[in-house]
Amino acid sequence: MAEALGLSIPLPLVIVGPVIVVVMAGLGWAIARVLFAIIASSLKARSSTTEIAIEVLQAPIAVTGGLIGVWLGLRGLPLSVEAVHDVNRGWIIVATLLLVSVALRSLNALTKGIAEWSPNLGPSTGMIRVIGRIAILSLGGVMLLQSFGIAVEPLIASLGIGSLAVALALRDTLSNFFAGLYLHADHPLRVGHYVRIENGEEGVVLQIGWRSTRLRNLSNNVVVVPNEKLAQSIMTNFDLPNPTVALSIPFQTSGDVDPSRVLAILREEAKGAVQGLPELLADPAPAASFGGFGENWVNYSLTCSVRSYTTQAGVRSELQRRIFERFLREGIRLRG
Repeated sequence: MAEALGLSIPLPLVIVGPVIVVVMAGLGWAIARVLFAIIASSLKARSSTTEIAIEVLQAPIAVTGGLIGVWLGLRGLPLSVEAVHDVNRGWIIVATLLLVSVALRSLNALTKGIAEWSPNLGPSTGMIRVIGRIAILSLGGVMLLQSFGIAVEPLIASLGIGSLAVALALRDTLSNFFAGLYLHADHPLRVGHYVRIENGEEGVVLQIGWRSTRLRNLSNNVVVVPNEKLAQSIMTNFDLPNPTVALSIPFQTSGDVDPSRVLAILREEAKGAVQGLPELLADPAPAASFGGFGENWVNYSLTCSVRSYTTQAGVRSELQRRIFERFLREGIRLRG
């Protein structure tokens, strides 16, 4: 005869106990699953954050329900004081492991979401995942040691000193890593943008990694810039707020030519070049202006818009060729 859950059962406790624990575990698991499904289905407008939370919490909540069932089943059995103490300690251990599991699943979902949201940050998510796992497992290990009554203060002190030594040894690496996170979060540049930093290096952004950023310059060479240097530099991004660039080309002609005639030629040639140069934009329309004069010469300027910074050299060359040939035909002498 066994006493369990306030009932007298005509079976030995060694049989009744495991059966009650298994039944209560299954009941708790089923109830948790049903309640979670009801709550999840009641959320009409799901955001990406909600989907991630559902994915992360679904399995741990079901396991938690089963563990609560196990705990209630054990509490309903006639256990000794020592057994109750062991059950409570086991519950703390299992709860700690469950929290660690939830934290690891959340970390994986978070880094996965970051990689999908910003593919450029993909190389950095691996380092984030490693650092996060070390931190979560270390904290979980400390909690488990405390549950066994082991003093963790000396261990924490040792870990603190060791962490400080590692941080000092990896100072430059960590600085570049966090600078890379800043570049991804603030978006001062993106892959495909053409940038110039204050030390004169410039090029198209190929990759923003966790340690460095790679630029391809106009000579088709790759320039590797540490993220810390890039984050601290004054940077010009030629693709923000849009890639369109204003191109200004100066001309100097002899002073014996009617300025109205020169201005008309500049505008005509620029507008005529729009059809043959896809990089030259028709809107806004090219404009010519009078820029002052000297003793025997006059300054003019032709201003137009091109699609990007990298295409302005070709547009400039073609416009200068067309205008030079037109001036030769018109008998207009350029100041040399």
